[in-house]
Amino acid sequence: MYGKFLDEGSSAYLSQDYRYVFDPTEVEEFSTAWRNRTFEQFASEIALTAFNLEPSQYGVRDPTFFLFDPKSNYDLIDFWNLRAQALGRVHPIPIDFWLEAKEELAKLAERYHRPVSGNRFGRNATLELARSISSEEMVQNLQADISDWKPGIISIKSRRDRVWQGHSNNRSSVGVEVSRPYAVEQSKIIEQDDDEYFRFDTLDPGFGDDAGHSHNDYSWVNVLTVSDNYHRYGLATTLPFNVDRRLRWRLSVDCKTIVNSEGWCFPQRFSGSGETIKKNPPIHYFSKYFEAAGFSTGQSEAGRIAQQMFSSLSREASALYAVGIFGSAERLRFFNKYAMGQRIRASGDEVKEESFPTRSISLTDLDKHVKVVGQEGVTRKSLVSRLIGYNVLQLGVEVKCPHCFSVNWYDLEAIKYALKCELCRQDFEFPQDDIDGRSGNWKYRLVGPFATPDYARGSYASLLTARILSEVGGRDDQLTFCTGLELTSAEERYEADLVCWLREVGRFDVLADPKLVFAECKSFATEALKSIDFARMAALGKQFPEAALVFSVLKEEFSDNEKSLAATFLRQHAGKLQYGSYERPVIFLTGRDLYFKYGISGGDDARYTYYETDALDEFASATQRLNLGMESQTQ
Repeated sequence: MYGKFLDEGSSAYLSQDYRYVFDPTEVEEFSTAWRNRTFEQFASEIALTAFNLEPSQYGVRDPTFFLFDPKSNYDLIDFWNLRAQALGRVHPIPIDFWLEAKEELAKLAERYHRPVSGNRFGRNATLELARSISSEEMVQNLQADISDWKPGIISIKSRRDRVWQGHSNNRSSVGVEVSRPYAVEQSKIIEQDDDEYFRFDTLDPGFGDDAGHSHNDYSWVNVLTVSDNYHRYGLATTLPFNVDRRLRWRLSVDCKTIVNSEGWCFPQRFSGSGETIKKNPPIHYFSKYFEAAGFSTGQSEAGRIAQQMFSSLSREASALYAVGIFGSAERLRFFNKYAMGQRIRASGDEVKEESFPTRSISLTDLDKHVKVVGQEGVTRKSLVSRLIGYNVLQLGVEVKCPHCFSVNWYDLEAIKYALKCELCRQDFEFPQDDIDGRSGNWKYRLVGPFATPDYARGSYASLLTARILSEVGGRDDQLTFCTGLELTSAEERYEADLVCWLREVGRFDVLADPKLVFAECKSFATEALKSIDFARMAALGKQFPEAALVFSVLKEEFSDNEKSLAATFLRQHAGKLQYGSYERPVIFLTGRDLYFKYGISGGDDARYTYYETDALDEFASATQRLNLGMESQTQ
């Protein structure tokens, strides 16, 4: 027998017990294991475990050589079904081993051959072709390969039996006994009454209480698919599959969780037990993921500011939707103008950084801004209402200090009859007899992380980039992201302004394994992207060769120098050209993309077609064409 056991988790004891009982020969190469199983009389896994099982009386009876492509999922499913029909009478032959092993296979087929009088075939072996390699040309090639074999010892079959159709009482019909799996589906809204956990009632098949249990076995699985539209609750709904990775997702308090194309799988032992899931922030899962790859993780100051902004937006709104309120260059410049001031002064060898309070925003300032932006249907009142609801603006009162004549701003909670000047720190009374007759004392200010200078340390660019990437996946809850992530190993240190797991649109509603994405996000500088930025992303891409890369800027177009650097980067680090697209998706975004209003594809004002936003590679090619002027991907 040959095969492999899991060496970790609740099934690890199987591997240990098997080694103890059988003292197996362990081999590294699959080809060696295959030869042992096929030619050296090693028992197959079916032959060893089929004791007292009654094989089907229908379908395959003669020995079958199944020629298939191990990389094809369809071929593997066909092999599984064929083996279920014939138990130990099927020999899998990977297509890459055929020419090397055909002489030994001829001897094996000759051993099976049992001719009868008047029929040279009698009982002989069948060479069956899998669907992925079945063609007239392949049949002709195989007939030429076996032309020197003993006549009658094997026949070629290039079609598949319709085993998915249950057989009738006619013993000549092909099929298997129809098994009926038990499944229950339920859709429900889970109330968010806890900031740290949420709980849901599990489903059970009805036979749960009759199933045998031990501390190691499970009887059924609950599969959970979670939707958090526009990241209203900040859940990490998109996680990489951990079926074949050395990656442990412990979403549930009680056990390890399997994440695969079905969803989040929670193995169950008992009926009515329920599951409790901890609502960890995205950085928790990114840390676990990169730790498994040998990196320690941290979050930069800019990353923490962006995370605070996103959390603030999510308190009153669907956060990714709310990010759209920053969707214009004029609005970002307006916010940056009234953010905290900053000045760096040098005196000899000493460098001092000074910060100044945010500037107050009057009603007149807001009226002018609304007129400049000119968005249809947006008034000063509607804009202020949204900004207050999103925790961006706060109303207060401006009062001039009678001692130093500086203007102080106080929020409504701080207003009282006795005040203290923020500059000279002297006490003074609220000037009840000196109120501006036009309500000019009432002013707004940016608060919290939105008051951070330098375009919130680049946070606007990161959040707007996450917003547009959520459109590529088809649904915004198919994106999990973290801002300002720092990766450190014993040899290297990397930083990305934005790290995402993005699930592209899947066929037939089957969840696909999400794609890892790294993004470098810049603001309005004329030469925002420099050689060092491309070099850093090249090093990051080399460390994670399957990742997609993104370069985004808030300005509306790249400079000629940036386009030249981008073209060089694509030639050197994007892999080969395949059907007009580079092997690695590399996306280039400008303000024309980031400031979209309703959607990035399909609309009258959209820059992209629906087809171009279905997948990262198509979207990457479209951004290279529109933003770099690369009309032909062969240049």
